[in-house]
Formats: sequence, C-alpha cells, structure tokens
Amino acid sequence: MATNDTYSHVFVFHSAQFTFANVFSNTINKIGMDMIDSNAGWNNRLSKVWEDHSEATKELRSPAYQSSLKKNAILFVGMNPSFSLARWTTLLKEKEIDDDPESYFSWDNRHIYNRTLSLDFNSYTKNKYSYFKPMREFAVNLGLEWDHADSFFIRETNQSKVKSLVLEKNDPKRLSGFGKVQYELAIELIVKSVPKAIIVTNALASHIWKNRFKLNLIDQGTGTYNSTINGTDVPTFLSGMLTGQRALDVHSRERLFWHVKRLI
Repeated sequence: MATNDTYSHVFVFHSAQFTFANVFSNTINKIGMDMIDSNAGWNNRLSKVWEDHSEATKELRSPAYQSSLKKNAILFVGMNPSFSLARWTTLLKEKEIDDDPESYFSWDNRHIYNRTLSLDFNSYTKNKYSYFKPMREFAVNLGLEWDHADSFFIRETNQSKVKSLVLEKNDPKRLSGFGKVQYELAIELIVKSVPKAIIVTNALASHIWKNRFKLNLIDQGTGTYNSTINGTDVPTFLSGMLTGQRALDVHSRERLFWHVKRLI
C-alpha cells in the first residue's frame, strides 16, 4: 500500500535529478502496477501474446498497451499504431528520457520499458497528434465523446510488414495465430466500451472487421452495416484513412461524417 513517504521519496529523487522514467519505475515498484494501470489484467495478457509468439516479436517493438476505452462514445477503429521516430524523440525528451526511441521501445529492452508512461503517451497523442484531428473535430461538432482503438498493437508504420505478421501467408484473407489473438483482445476492449457508432478508418481493418462480424448486407433503412455487440446492432461505417497519403478526399470525409451525424 502506498504511503505519504512513498510519494515524498519520488519527489526527492526527482529533485536529485533522476530522470522521469526512473522516478516512475521506482514508484511502480513500490505501489504496484495494478494501482496505476487500471487495465493491467488486459495489458498483462497482451505482454503474454508477445512472449508466446517470440518468433514474430523478437525484432518488434513493445506492444502498444491500452487503457480502457470511453463508454457510449463514437469509436474510431484503426489498423495499428504507427511509429514516428521524430515524434517519439520529441515526446521522450518532454518526459526527460534520454534513451533513443528505437532502443527504448525495443521488445528486447522490455525490462526498462515503462508501461504507465506508454499509456500517458497514448492519451497525449489522441489530444495532440494530427492523425486524430478529424476525429476530435467531428466529435466536438456533435457534442459527443469519442475514442480510438487499434485492431492490432504492433508499433509499425510499414503496413506491408504488419500484414505479413497478422495475416496467413498462404491465405491472406485469414488472420495468423499472432494476428487473431491480438484482434480478439481488441474486440474485447471494444465490446466493453458499448460504442454508439463504429467508424473503421483503414481499408484492411475494414475488411477484417467485416469478416469478423459477418457483415454481408447493408441495412436498407440506414445505409450502414450493423455490428452486433452485446446483443445490440451498432451502426458501423467501413472506410479508408481520414488523414495521410491514402486518406479519403475531403468531400468523401464530409459525406461520411454527414452520414454518421444523421444516425446518432
């Protein structure tokens, strides 16, 4: 159990010019990961996925650990978290961490990796990173909460590499063992969040979602697919990316958001 002395020691260490990462690690060791990471059980299972698939993960970065998703929100679902060396260099410096991002996030160096700091970064990027800007602005326009979930938790910008890891080589329409166990963890988080609407913002992620939920017919009344979650049909919009080189054009994006707005 944490005591006042626990916290006072943390600040004493900080004043002695220990890095933010060292302070956080010492705190975690004293008061326990579960008290800081509210989604600890799920994140522990994600770590085990990496451990159980060592052939696939030996050269990967640590997985993108997750907090619980907001409930009753508009939920955007992407493919996997990208990894920008420049962005992470800036964020680590802001947190007074001197490590090179590639070294810091390497799965081989997981003993120095700070999971709680990773969760803090996730929250920061949702509020600041340009990838999420259309999502933020759309939710503000509706006056509703929003959140974002990934389909897989591999930190990688090269989608061809991600595809090679999460799809079967001989049958690219099926998930590999490594891909399937990640995807079911993602679905578990999504189901618990009871979303108002789901917008899948990646062409491959849309294809995978469509297969997983057996979405064969568009509802003629709403013009959407419906994913059955907790016994309820949730309006589901399968789309491409909202930002980046392969993004929807601005008019297609406006139509998409117009359609969502009509059904919320």
